[in-house]
Amino acid sequence: MLRKAAAAGSLSICSWLDLCWVNGEYEGPPTHESERQMKNNFPAECRPFNSIVCCCWLLSHSFRIHIISSRHLCFIMYAVWMLLLIPVAFIKSGHLAAGISAIGALLLMFLVIRFEKFDVLAQMEKSQNMMQDQKDMMIHKGKKLDEMYAKVQDPANVWIYRTRPKLDVLCGLCKKFTGNKWPDVAASSEFLDTCLLAIEELNKGYGPLDLWQKKSGNGFQEPILGMHAMKLLRHMTDKAAKFIKGSSVRDVKAQLVDMLQVPKLLVVRVRCCRDLPKGTLLDDYDPYVRLRAKADSKWLKTEAFENEQNPNWTDSRAEFRFMLRTLDTTVLEVEVMDENDIGSDTYIGGTTFPFNEMDCNGRWKILSKTLPDAEQGEVEIEVFYCGEASGLLSLMPAPPPVVIAN
Repeated sequence: MLRKAAAAGSLSICSWLDLCWVNGEYEGPPTHESERQMKNNFPAECRPFNSIVCCCWLLSHSFRIHIISSRHLCFIMYAVWMLLLIPVAFIKSGHLAAGISAIGALLLMFLVIRFEKFDVLAQMEKSQNMMQDQKDMMIHKGKKLDEMYAKVQDPANVWIYRTRPKLDVLCGLCKKFTGNKWPDVAASSEFLDTCLLAIEELNKGYGPLDLWQKKSGNGFQEPILGMHAMKLLRHMTDKAAKFIKGSSVRDVKAQLVDMLQVPKLLVVRVRCCRDLPKGTLLDDYDPYVRLRAKADSKWLKTEAFENEQNPNWTDSRAEFRFMLRTLDTTVLEVEVMDENDIGSDTYIGGTTFPFNEMDCNGRWKILSKTLPDAEQGEVEIEVFYCGEASGLLSLMPAPPPVVIAN
C-alpha cells in the first residue's frame, strides 16, 4: 500500500535509491546477466545491511542502492565521505567549519540524489543501458527460438526427404505386386527378390539416420546433410517412384535395382591443360574445356583463357555435377575448344574417361590424359563419385549453427 501511495504521490525523488520500499520508481538492475554487466560489473545492486544483519531478511532488503555506473559510485562514496567529515570538522575546527562542511555535504547529496537529472551523460548512459538490456533479452529469446526450431525442423526434414519418398517407392512396389497376375510362384518370388535387393540399395544410399539429425555429445556436434543433398536424394527417389507407377512389371524388374541406387552423383573439377597447340598463323587459341557424361546431354564448359597454352582453372573452381543413369556404360567426354568471337568455336582435341576406370567412390582422384586427336596437349581433371549419402555429406553438409554471443 505504501509503495502504491509513493508511486501515486510522486514521493520518490530518484530511481536508484529505495528505503523500506517507499520509492515506487526504484529500478533495479536486470535480472539476467547481460554482456554489459560482464564487461564492467555495472549496473549492480548494493544492500548495505545485507552483510550486517544477514540473519534478518526484512532489514537486509529494506535498504537498496542501484549503482548505475562507476561515475555514480564515485559520487556516492564522495558524498558519504563528506558526511563523515562533518563531526570531524566540528571537533577539530568548531561550528563554522562544521556548518560549511554540512552545507557542502547537503549540496553534494542533492547532486547525487538528482544524479540522473543533472548528469546528461548519465541520462544517455541509462538510455543506452536500457536499449542494451532489451537487445540482450531479444538475443536470448532468439536463441531459444532457434533451438526450438532446430528440434522441430530435423524430424520434419527426415519425414519429408527420407521417410516419405521411401514409402512412396514401397507403396508403388506393393501395388505392382498385388495388381499383377503372376503365372507361377517362382515368377512372383523372383520379383520379390529383386524388390528386396533394390530396397537394400536404397537404404544403403540414404545412409544411417545420424546423417539426417543433429546429435551432439561431449560438446561436439556431428555434421549432417545439407538441404541440397536432401532434395537431391528425394528427387531421385521420386523419379524412381514415378517410373514404378508408370511402367510394366517387366520393365520395373529389369531397371529397379539400377533406379534405386542413389544418389549416383559424379562431381568433376577441371584443373588444367598443358602444352596445347599455340594456334594458327592468324590467331592464337583461346582454350576452354567442355564436358558431358551422356551422349545426348548438353555440354558444360569452363571459362576461356585468352592466348594461353597452359590454362589453369584451379583458382576459379570449375566444378560440374552429373546425375548418372547407368554406371557401367557411363563415359565422361572431355573436349578442348577454341573460343571464337565470330562463327562457331574450333575443336582442338578431346578424350574420354570411362567411369569404370575412375575408381573415385567417396574420394577425390586426379586423372590426366593426352589429347590423341590433337597435335599435342594434355587435360587434367579431378573426380569424386557419391554412391551413398556419406559422400554427399562431404560435398553438401548443413551449415554450422550460428553462435550469437550474449
